Amino acid sequence: KVTSLLKPANPTIILIENIEIFCPKFDVKQKENSHSLRIASQIFAFLDDISINFHGIMVIGTTSKIELVNASLRRCSRMGVEILLDMPNEQQRFEILKVLWTSRLTTVKFDVEICAFVAESTPGFVGADFEVLCQFVARHNHQIKNPQDLFEYALRSVNPSVMRDNLGIVTRSTMKLDDIGGMDELKKMLRTSILGPLKQPENFHRFGLRAPSGILLYGPSGCAKTTLVKCLAGESKMTLISVSSAEIYSPY
Repeated sequence: KVTSLLKPANPTIILIENIEIFCPKFDVKQKENSHSLRIASQIFAFLDDISINFHGIMVIGTTSKIELVNASLRRCSRMGVEILLDMPNEQQRFEILKVLWTSRLTTVKFDVEICAFVAESTPGFVGADFEVLCQFVARHNHQIKNPQDLFEYALRSVNPSVMRDNLGIVTRSTMKLDDIGGMDELKKMLRTSILGPLKQPENFHRFGLRAPSGILLYGPSGCAKTTLVKCLAGESKMTLISVSSAEIYSPY
């Protein structure tokens, strides 16, 4: 019915957002929902018709949960082209914030140093989060006149949306290793093995060194294991996700 309504002379893009809802991945251990199965079958038949008889129609699906998408949808004859839109890096975050700042925050003069500081301090942020951040800054601009203080206040109030529904507690630590007294050898080891590959990856690559995939900290309670991790996250400007084993495994 859709192809009969659209004429080849008028190329059309059909956008299906959250396509995992219409074409979910069925678990053999669970009873398949006949209604969902019927909708998925109709979408498959529609895509097959387009691939055989091109009607000037391009179907684009979006999802943030690729693991929940039915494998039949990802066949090369249906949606064979998959494009990953990854999390922006620090330079990309700078460019995103620059565009939003100059277009949305007309009452706050653009400052390159502040923009670079915010980009460095916002790992895990995406474009939508920066839009919320700029809206927050615009609302509180009349209360805090200093742009640096204004953005620092906004960063304490706005968290990355992509992390809100995930497992664990998401925080952005401001602690440094120098905030911990003593343990000089341990702090030197952590700076070399963890912060070194992050801040100077070219040196590790030149000497053929590989960054460790993981580090196990062990010791009695209260000896600063968690605090050390928070300090590492603070010095590297990385988002800290604290997960308890009770959240992963339940005896029930």
